[in-house]
Formats: sequence, structure tokens, C-alpha cells
Amino acid sequence: MSNLLSVKDIRKCRVIYKEFVKTVFKAFYGKDFIFKKHHHIICDELTKCVTGETTNLIINIPPRYGKTELAIKLFIPWCLGNFKDSQFISTAYAHSLALDNNQAARDIMGSVIYAQIFPEVKLKHDDKSKTSWSTIGGGKSYCAGAGGSITGMGAGQMRVEGDNRFGGAFMIDDPIKPIHAESEKIRGDINKWFHTTVENRINSRSTPVIIIMQRLHDDDLVGHLSKAQSDKWRHIVIPALSDDGETLWEEKHSLEDLETMKSSNPYIFSAQYQQRPSPVDGGIFKDEWWQWYDVLPKITRTVIFGDTASKTKERNDFSVFEAWGEDAQGNIYLKDLIRGKWEYPELESNFKAFFNKHKRTIHDTSGATLAMVEDKSSGTTLIQCISRETSIPIRGIQRSTDKVQRAHGGVGYIAGGRVHLPKEAVWLSDYLDEFRRFTPLMTHEHDDQIDPTLDAIEHFMVNPRIKYSSNNI
Repeated sequence: MSNLLSVKDIRKCRVIYKEFVKTVFKAFYGKDFIFKKHHHIICDELTKCVTGETTNLIINIPPRYGKTELAIKLFIPWCLGNFKDSQFISTAYAHSLALDNNQAARDIMGSVIYAQIFPEVKLKHDDKSKTSWSTIGGGKSYCAGAGGSITGMGAGQMRVEGDNRFGGAFMIDDPIKPIHAESEKIRGDINKWFHTTVENRINSRSTPVIIIMQRLHDDDLVGHLSKAQSDKWRHIVIPALSDDGETLWEEKHSLEDLETMKSSNPYIFSAQYQQRPSPVDGGIFKDEWWQWYDVLPKITRTVIFGDTASKTKERNDFSVFEAWGEDAQGNIYLKDLIRGKWEYPELESNFKAFFNKHKRTIHDTSGATLAMVEDKSSGTTLIQCISRETSIPIRGIQRSTDKVQRAHGGVGYIAGGRVHLPKEAVWLSDYLDEFRRFTPLMTHEHDDQIDPTLDAIEHFMVNPRIKYSSNNI
């Protein structure tokens, strides 16, 4: 294997990287790297950045499909082996993850197999930092968490006129964590970071910026750049499932696996696996996902869930109490609900009446044995008063994530057919309409009925050992 690439010999260059991957992966990890179609695509596209065919590259691909191995851990050592003074900055959504990737690249460069392939390329032995390490030939690899500051380091080399050798790149690997994708502030911070930090850390106009990530939101970094400067980027989209039903990596996810993922959470599947995030102003919940019942099956337990409003003005939300029952298979059923704009004394009175209507008795052993109410504003007052003055078991709920994140956490259970509604109820039309109107942009008017439903899903299905507030008795 040659120790120096010819920038003109593009075909040979591509073969060299794939051979490097196969040889080093086998020696370093003790197993073969089995190339699939998308692995070839990634290698070819990365090589185009080295040969100068591509300056700015975006690759969208599902998570856990080998992108970090190919684009960071192996790519940086391969480039440094061929262009000894190339300088890299690599980032990931978490600083710790960026450190692990950078250390893995360093470990590969310090391996026996690497020394056999590139005997003239040596690490500086006194440079032990995971954040930044160097080679004796002037090469360097620096890492940071996406969104963080990068001081004293640039990506790429400023070559003299006529010297078109590759000089390094700025690598961005999944800049945002999936759980943070619905946060407008976090997305905005990452997009701003790209313009204020990334673009200012490029040492030459020919230095490639390489973004490889799963899509998470219509306005994630890729969405933002596609709108702001689409003409500057080569954009490669690799979905897990093609339009004609062909799986990308059968050994990773079969067609059945992908169809199951799609049915359980279409929104996440469309974004992370198909690289087609739903429009940010599109609805999250679909009518066809609900299951329906004429007659309740045998219910093993019932819990009352409540969401109370702090004010009763026209534009404020309603207060809502919902009775949810669970069957032996773990499916849940909305048995009843009440909703209104009540001042506190009336709020307490309506809660007591609703709980007593559905409570467990010797004649109805499937009745409610617990009430759970958001521990906030008038809900806190309700929890305290009911606990102090009655024998009704009531507990407070502390919601730690925003409504949109909670909605995405619950949508899979609804889409998966585990949440049942009555075919007829006086409140059903308003209930369904509220779910239809709920959007990630929070452009809907009310979501008071949605919160108790998501609480029920979390309590019965997601986290049976849900944390309660200190007001519990």
C-alpha cells in the first residue's frame, strides 16, 4: 500500500481507503468489516473530499450504521497517513463522545498494523491528551462537543498556490442528541454555533466541512443549511428503507423490523431512519392510530390523572381529570373525563366527585385506587388539600421534559395500538380535535387533555416506577 496519495488518481484513492478499512478493522478489532452498499457510498464520498471534488459534504444515514467508524475513527488516521500535516477538528453532540472518537483514532494510529502501513507517520509520544494530539509530521486532531467553544485550533492547512494537497477537515458527527431535537433553543444554538464557530475555524476555503448525521427535525443543522446555503453542499441521503421496499442493511434491520419501527413511531422512523423529518408545523398524532371499544374489557386497575390550569381566563387551558384503566395485556382505556375552567373551590369539588364516581368499591374492584395530578400551581394546592382533608390517595407528578418531547415519547404506544378510546362519548370530539391540532411548534390553542393521556401512558407503560413529588402521603 502506497504511503502517499496521488490527488489526480481518484480511482486508486478510493480503493486505498476501503482497503485500509478492511485491513485495519480486521487487525484492530479482530473481525472482518463487511462492506454493504452504504459503506461503499460513505467511503467514496469521503474520498471525494480528499481529492478536492467535494468541499462541503452532508451525509444523512440512520443511527448505528457504521458512520462514525468510517467518518471519524478510521478516516482521520488514513488521511494523516497520506497527508502527514493535515489537521482535523471533530465534534459530536457530547464532549465525552467526541473524546472517545478522537481517542479511538489515536489508538488506531498507535497500533502495530498502522505502523506497518504507514511506517513514517508517528505520534508525538509526549502528547497524551484525548482532546488534542499530534504527529511528528505536523498533523493534528482536536475534538470538542458540538456547540462548545474551540480555541487555538483550526481545521485544514493553508497551502501555497499550486499545492492542492489535502490538508485536513472539520468533521461534525451527530451534532444534536435525539432527545434534544424538539428544543427550539438547542437547535438554534447548534445552528448559530455552526456560523460563529465552525465557519471561523476553517484555515482554507478548500478545507472540507463534513457533516454526517441522522435527521431529527426539519430545522436541525442539515435542515437549516439546506435552506440557508443549499448550493454550497453535496447532500447524500441514505434511508434505511428504499421507496421500492429494499432494506439498506438486512443484517441490521430486516424489512419486518423496519415496518415494526414505522408502525410504532412513524415520526421518529421518518426522521431518523428515512432522513425525512416531518414538517415542524405538522401534526404529531393521527386519528387512525387510536383503538376503539364498545364495551370495556376486564380492567385490572384504574388511575385518575389530572392537569389543572392556573387561571380561568378565556385563553388559558382547562382543568382536566381523566380515568384510565389497564387490562391484563397492558393496554389502556380512557373510561371517562371531565373538563372545565374552574376556580379553586370548584376545582376541588369536581375532582372529589369524579374520583368518587370511579373509585374502587366492593362492587367494582376495577375502580380507581389512585389519583395523580401535576404538582404545579393549582395542582399543588389540590394535592395538599386532598391529602390533608380526605382519605383519597393522591400523588403529584413532576414533569421533567417539555410537551413536545413527552408527545414523541407517547406517540409510539398510540400508533402501536395500545391506547383505546370509547366509540361514543360526549367529550370525544373535543378530545380528538385537541390531539389533531397538537404540533411541535406549539401553534395549537389547548393541550390540557393531552398531558393526562401522556401521564397515563408513562405510568402504565413507559415507567411504572414513576417518581412522585414530596407532597405524597
